[in-house]
Amino acid sequence: MNISREFTKIYESPLSFWKWSAYGAIAATLRFNCWLKWGTSNLYPNLYILLLADSAAYRKDAAPELVE
Repeated sequence: MNISREFTKIYESPLSFWKWSAYGAIAATLRFNCWLKWGTSNLYPNLYILLLADSAAYRKDAAPELVE
């Protein structure tokens, strides 16, 4: 079993919620330190994450709150 999944198994959030919350945390940490040279300017990537699930099926807030 994946070691990271071992720590999060007590929560109802699916593994994909944890994964994408971590991606968002890494992107927020990098901020303007990651870019592509685009002609004469820099291109900074944007990352928009939307966690979708049925309202009663999963706890959507656990992953983003704990990663934060």
